[in-house]
Amino acid sequence: MSSRRYFHTFNALRFFACFRIFLLHLPKPEGKQFFNTLIFDGGEIGVDFFFVLSGFLITYLLTYEYTQTGKINAKDYLLRRAFRIWPLYFAGVFIAYFNNFISAHFNIGNNAGYTPNLFFSLTFLENYQMLFHDNFPNGAPLRVMWSLCVEEHFYMLWLLLFLLIPARHFIKAAGILWVLGIAYRGWFHYQFPTRQYVDLDIISRLDYFCAGGIAGYLTASYPSPVKQYLLRIQRAIRYGVTIIAIAFFFAHHFIQLKLPALFFPVVPACLFAVLLLLIASSTTFIHIKESNILSWLGKISYGFYVFHTVIILTLMALAKKANIDVLSANLYYGFAVLAFLLTTGVSWLSWNYFESFFLGYRKKYINKKRAASTTSTL
Repeated sequence: MSSRRYFHTFNALRFFACFRIFLLHLPKPEGKQFFNTLIFDGGEIGVDFFFVLSGFLITYLLTYEYTQTGKINAKDYLLRRAFRIWPLYFAGVFIAYFNNFISAHFNIGNNAGYTPNLFFSLTFLENYQMLFHDNFPNGAPLRVMWSLCVEEHFYMLWLLLFLLIPARHFIKAAGILWVLGIAYRGWFHYQFPTRQYVDLDIISRLDYFCAGGIAGYLTASYPSPVKQYLLRIQRAIRYGVTIIAIAFFFAHHFIQLKLPALFFPVVPACLFAVLLLLIASSTTFIHIKESNILSWLGKISYGFYVFHTVIILTLMALAKKANIDVLSANLYYGFAVLAFLLTTGVSWLSWNYFESFFLGYRKKYINKKRAASTTSTL
C-alpha cells in the first residue's frame, strides 16, 4: 500500500465551509430580500460539508491504519481526537457560560434561547438538549457547538465500527447505516412534524458521514485503481461535476424546497463525496497549496467556527449600546468586514497560542510511540 497522504486542498475547502456558516450568522441588512437570500441564506450547508469531509478523513486514516497494522489502536485514536477537539470545545463552553453571566449582570445581549445545563454542555450532549427544547441554548458560542457534539459522536461510532467489523466490510456497513439514517429521519419528521430544530443528531446526519466515509475508504484501500478510473473520465465531465457541486454549495436553498426533506441530505452527501474523490485523485485537477491564504484560513477554521458568533454578537451588543444601527446600508458592510477580520485575528491567536500548545503534546506523544515501536523492532 502507498504511504499515507496529506490532502492539501482540503484546508481551503474547510475555509469555504466555515465562511458559508459565517455569512449565515451575520445580521441581515434591511430592505434587500433577494440579496439576503442569495448571499446569507443556506449557510447550514457548510456544516454538512464539514461532516462529509470528516467522514472522508477519519475513514481514510482508520482504513490506512487497519491495512498497515491489521488492527486499530483505540487509545491512540481517542487521544488524537481529544487533543484536537476538546481544548477549544471546552474553552467555547467556558466562554458561553461566562457570556451568560455577563449578560445577566450587565444587561448586555438579548438572553435568547433556553438556559443551558453544564452537565450536557460538558459531555457533548448539547445537541440533544436542543432537540428536547426545540430551541437553541442561550450563550455564544454554545448555539453552534451542536455540530461538534455530532462530530464527537461520529468519532465514537466510527471507532466501534472499525473495532467490530473487518475493514473490508466497511462499504456494506456504511450502506446499512446510511439506510438506517434515512429511515430514522423519516420517522422523526413524521413523529414531530411541527418541530423547528431537527436533524441535530448523529443518526439523522449519517448520509454525510457515510458518503464521505465510502470515498475515504476507496481512496485508502484502492489508491491506484481509483485514481486511474477517475482520471479516465473526461476532464469536461469532472469539471462539470465540480461546477454542479460548487453551485449546489452556494445556491442549494433555492431548490431545497422542491426536494423532500427526507431525501435532501442524500444529494449534498453524494455531490460532496464525489468532489472530494476527484480532488484526492489528482494533484493537478484542483490543487490549492498550503502557502495559499485560503489554506491558512482553513487551518484556523476550527477557531473561526467557535468564535465567529461571539464576535458578531459582541459587536452587535456594543453597537446597540452606542445607538449605532449596523443594519443600515452605510454601516453594514463595514460591520461585516470588521466581524470577519476580528474573528480571523482571534482564530489566529487561538491557533498559535492555544490549539498548537495541545497539538504539540499530541505530536510528542505520536513521536514517542513511533520511537518505542522502532526500538522494539530492532
